[in-house]
Amino acid sequence: MRRRIESCPSAKQRILERQAKDRVEAEAMLGKFKGFLAGRYGNLVRAWRKDLDPDGDGKLQFTEFCQACRQMNFQGKLKALWLSLDKDDTGDISLEELDPEAVAHFEDFDRILTYFFNHLDTVWFTCLDLGNTGRCSLQEFLFGCKVLGFARNSMNLFRYLDIRNDNYICIEQLEVLSLPKAVSEEDAFQCAKETRMSCRARWEQSLKVAFGGGLIHGWRRGFCGSKRENHLSEEPRTSVGAAAAWVSKRIFFACGQSY
Repeated sequence: MRRRIESCPSAKQRILERQAKDRVEAEAMLGKFKGFLAGRYGNLVRAWRKDLDPDGDGKLQFTEFCQACRQMNFQGKLKALWLSLDKDDTGDISLEELDPEAVAHFEDFDRILTYFFNHLDTVWFTCLDLGNTGRCSLQEFLFGCKVLGFARNSMNLFRYLDIRNDNYICIEQLEVLSLPKAVSEEDAFQCAKETRMSCRARWEQSLKVAFGGGLIHGWRRGFCGSKRENHLSEEPRTSVGAAAAWVSKRIFFACGQSY
């Protein structure tokens, strides 16, 4: 009777099996790490900015990463965790490898701001701190994002910026973005004030030219579709220019005016 010859895995097969097992272990460790950070800090961005990358250089090497994890008292296999983060084997990691969705929020917001503004201070006084209180609440931030036309989740973006978790942000917390601070805060405030006034003036003129008559007449003819008594509170009708009209209306009210 012939004995069954059992084939033994080759060295290559054993290596591949071991690598597959390491990947599964690494992904499990990454899930554990993200859960730990979310539970302790509220979100991954806050953990990154406060304790993983407190100097703000945007990169972590393996030794820095291990030191930060130990200081946070994270219990886990750090080598496996590192392999799950540094998938491109560059020797360092960034926030994008920890939370790519958050980075996408920052990049989109940054793209909008750099298109319209030259300095963080002008953004701050024009869209986020209209009352010049030195801080921006969640509601003010959501309003500002709507004015700017930010398409992603504005509430999530606010949480990413609110590293103190006190439901307010200040201008220093926006320094994670690429726009520089203005040389003179006073000049930036004056620029923001003039920007709101000039936007309102251009908007009024465009409305009058497009629809004739006065400002109220132009608004009602161009953007209102309901009964006359609802014209002051309704949003613009859906059309090619609806998005621009909504932004214009918000800027108009941001000037502290009524019509």
